[in-house]
Amino acid sequence: MALTETASLKNKTKLTNSILAKALPRDKAYKIHDEHSLYVLIYPSGKKVFRREFVFNSRRKSLTFGEYPYLSLEDARQKNRIAKNQALTGIDPANLYINAKKLDALNTDKSVADESLHFINIAKQWWQENMKTNTDDYATKVIRNLEKYVFPSLEKRLINKIKLPEIIKILEKIQDKGHIETAHRVSSTVERIFRYARQKGYGNVMIFDDDFKGALKPSKTIHFATFTKPRDVGLLLQKIDEFNGTHTVKCALLLAPLVFTRPGELRTALWKDIDFKNNIWKFKASKKKKDDLPEFHIVPLSRQAIEVLNELKTYSKGSIYIFPSHISRGIPMSGTAINNALRSLGYDTVKEITGHGFRAMARTLLREKLKFETEIIEQQLAHQVADTLGTAYNRTKFISDRIKMMQDYADYLDKLKSTDWSKIDRTVEDIYG
Repeated sequence: MALTETASLKNKTKLTNSILAKALPRDKAYKIHDEHSLYVLIYPSGKKVFRREFVFNSRRKSLTFGEYPYLSLEDARQKNRIAKNQALTGIDPANLYINAKKLDALNTDKSVADESLHFINIAKQWWQENMKTNTDDYATKVIRNLEKYVFPSLEKRLINKIKLPEIIKILEKIQDKGHIETAHRVSSTVERIFRYARQKGYGNVMIFDDDFKGALKPSKTIHFATFTKPRDVGLLLQKIDEFNGTHTVKCALLLAPLVFTRPGELRTALWKDIDFKNNIWKFKASKKKKDDLPEFHIVPLSRQAIEVLNELKTYSKGSIYIFPSHISRGIPMSGTAINNALRSLGYDTVKEITGHGFRAMARTLLREKLKFETEIIEQQLAHQVADTLGTAYNRTKFISDRIKMMQDYADYLDKLKSTDWSKIDRTVEDIYG
């Protein structure tokens, strides 16, 4: 028999798009296996490639099908099935796959130069070059929006032939469904792709003018729902203590107000980034829009935060993640877990409190109740601010002040949580603290 499946690659567990999207790079390349010897190789750069290994005529070989998310999981499985069937009939799928690509190039009516001008190819080039400093979540959202809203209409169009009305029509379809914010995000992405194409010299590419900018309904500023009144915060913390769902999710709820990082930063937190000796959490910043910004953000950990982390050690044992998913310890907790938990406690995550709202809660209470300086608070929130010399942003500034602030804030939250609010007069509760 010509083909032999590589035994080490056999795996009964199927991949899912969710697992693929959430898989994070490690220090060394690693594999996530699918069925029938198909697997995804994830490089330290974050690149995810569908591959297959097999033995053909006593020789070990490998076959690369394409890169995720440009090649979908379903298409990769189809290519894998075809390759397997070819090998079973005595045909080397590696050679056939390479020759097929060459044959397609010879038979195509369009020149290689024209194919390089296809919108989808330029968009992917832009995505690969410009998403390196962004989080995986953000980069995935960008490519998914392109795949869902833009590629169906413009995939094989030459970018220097696309006209403004075509783009406006796509965006109007999005906003007609009520997705105004999404329409604005997609418009920004498309404009950046066209600007990239002009910079690369891809012909006479359209410039977006004022007519384009005025084609969409105004974007509304999103304010994440939160509590800033001491009574509301205290009652929320009391309810979190009573949460009877998954212990990992409960610990995430307990830690969220104590560290007030972005939800994506919390749920993907890694044990290797926690310095228990110095009570510091130092992780790669998720918002780094300028090259002169520090790559890492530092979160001083209060006594209460350390207690939560110590409790979590047993529950997340064997995982690199502090909050592993209940589905697989190899992926982080779901991005919807905290909001789902808040809803289970009876809260409206649109009007009352959301996972992102712990940041605004901290900003308000730290300034109004604990009287910390705005600059120190903003530094801890990892917001871009300027110091007295006009130097923008430094995630490592005011460390000693921030250590004190984080402990004082944790103690203040304990005070709110331990208060019997039924005995506090509502007319004076706003000055409580």
